[in-house]
Amino acid sequence: MQRVDPGFDARGVLTARLLLPEARYSTPDAVTHFYATLRDEAARMPGVRSAALTSVVPMSGSSMVSPILGEGQTVNGEQPAANLRIASEGYFAAMGMRLLAGRDLNARDDASSPLVVVVNEALVKKLWPALPIRDAVGKRINALSKRTEVIIRTIVGVVNDVHDAALDQPASRPEFYVPVEQTPPELWPYMGRSLVLVVRAANPDIDATTLVKPLRRVVAQLDNSLPIADSRTMMSLVKGSLDTARMNTLLLSLLGGIALTLAMVGVYGVVSYFVSQRTQEIGIRLALGATPSLIWQFVMRRGLTPIVAGLILGLVLSSMTTTLLRGQLYGVSGHDPLTLAGVATLLLLVGVLASFVPARRAMRVPPVVALNEG
Repeated sequence: MQRVDPGFDARGVLTARLLLPEARYSTPDAVTHFYATLRDEAARMPGVRSAALTSVVPMSGSSMVSPILGEGQTVNGEQPAANLRIASEGYFAAMGMRLLAGRDLNARDDASSPLVVVVNEALVKKLWPALPIRDAVGKRINALSKRTEVIIRTIVGVVNDVHDAALDQPASRPEFYVPVEQTPPELWPYMGRSLVLVVRAANPDIDATTLVKPLRRVVAQLDNSLPIADSRTMMSLVKGSLDTARMNTLLLSLLGGIALTLAMVGVYGVVSYFVSQRTQEIGIRLALGATPSLIWQFVMRRGLTPIVAGLILGLVLSSMTTTLLRGQLYGVSGHDPLTLAGVATLLLLVGVLASFVPARRAMRVPPVVALNEG
């Protein structure tokens, strides 16, 4: 999961959510004007490459979904839905996303211009499965329509898919991005007049939390009574999506290590007991001409025979119980031959090491001592 491409570049990116009170920002113009000013001021902060706005950032746990149709399409069964994202110009660059076709949102996409939208690759495939990505530019979709009015928006760009929920979830959720200035007025109260400011540092290797204090000063200059509701780096969001898998891996590894240690101690004890019980037999074999290497092979064979039988039985049982662990796996099959072979080899090596010390002790016992002990 750590090697999965999230669809964006999380390095050096800080996100900060703000909620505007209705008393001071009662109109859509007041809301959009404040956020536009905030974006411009944040972009001028020292050490910042770009700044942009969005309603939801990937892996934040937030979600906005809206019904959607291609122009002229009719509902056949359940109406398709897609993730709704409000975004400003420069959002895709600030997030490190790739523009696959068409153009980005820009300052000309305001309330007085034709309604436009940028969609992701998954939405194009959902609405027009056989359509090439580049041909989606210029298509029109029915999105954010009212009960009494159908609202048509023109696709001006297509961006790549992102892992919106987590790295182990598919990056194929349909999404469309509406310009901030073209947000329907009735949507602002529903959103709490809230947007997320995305700030990308000029140096991607720095800790993005260093931008929090300068950003707080910028917000205070615009409205000193307005707090930042939540500020997190994109790296922390990506790492947070791995927390469950990381904890499960740690617990399974710890339990596996304990089981492996107990197995090694158990094999050593059983083989040592076998050697002590066969001391007289070993002495007779040595007296009759058996070489120490033959004694070593005899003890190792007796120690490893049940281990090999257990490995065969374990491989059979593992193939029958993989459904229990399938939910914990990502990018690995429950019947992955390399994993099974690696585990079998490890257990065999543990058995060899656990049997080696008793076998070495047995091959060094003088015949007279062995016979006397017997």
